[in-house]
Amino acid sequence: MYMKALLMKFVMITAVLWVVLSLIYDVSFTDVLITSVVLTVVGYVGDVFILPKIGNVWAGISDFVIAYAVIYLLGSNIYEQPIALGTASFISALILMVGEFWLHRYMHV
Repeated sequence: MYMKALLMKFVMITAVLWVVLSLIYDVSFTDVLITSVVLTVVGYVGDVFILPKIGNVWAGISDFVIAYAVIYLLGSNIYEQPIALGTASFISALILMVGEFWLHRYMHV
């Protein structure tokens, strides 16, 4: 179950970041993959250890904060072209938060 949830999380994050960062903001797919891997690992650790203790709503909110921070921090360090990083991070994190609610329901927490 954990491997399936991890794979689902990675695919969801990569798809969202590809659409928002690559297609809208022209970030390279390599940078999107790096961001997706880091965000998947950090978010998954949160899902395994934090989600059972705080519930779906608070976990979703924390997923938003984590996604925004990771995308913004990585973006400011590895994205080569200048983009509206705050806006790109906000849009990505918002979409990911909605997806995370569904993933958390799948994980039965």
